[in-house]
Amino acid sequence: MANLAMGKKIYMGFGFMLAITLIIGGIAIRNVGNLGDKVKDLGNHSAHLVYLSGDINNQSSDLLATTRGILLRGHMNDLAKARTYNAHYGDTIEKIKRETREIIQSTSDPKVHEIAQTQLLDKYDALLATDTEEFNLVVDGNLGAADALYSGKLEVQFLGICRQQSV
Repeated sequence: MANLAMGKKIYMGFGFMLAITLIIGGIAIRNVGNLGDKVKDLGNHSAHLVYLSGDINNQSSDLLATTRGILLRGHMNDLAKARTYNAHYGDTIEKIKRETREIIQSTSDPKVHEIAQTQLLDKYDALLATDTEEFNLVVDGNLGAADALYSGKLEVQFLGICRQQSV
């Protein structure tokens, strides 16, 4: 290197710096592209979870309306429609449970798992059992007991679930 002329040393130094600059620039461009993909994936994941939460909330409102519909159809002596509503109720519970499990699977926080299991999934199972009891009372023509069950137990269960969903 000592034998090289000063001009050649300057050109080699400049070339070396240019090569380093190009390598660093290429790495930066590649990482910025990867960062954009990661942000996009995160946004899609978060948006999906928000969608699931909103859908669970809507389905929960639908459950309350369906329960009231079963009672109303019982009072109207329309047991065929009450049966349709009861089948819809069971399908809605299963959809809510499936979406709740999907939310659980998307997080690694054990506290979220526990809350979702004990405060939502288990309570939806209890809600389905109480609704089945109400439906059987309606089918048997015991509408007074069905009304009392709705007022005394089903509404309380709904309120408990709704409070947990808002937390």
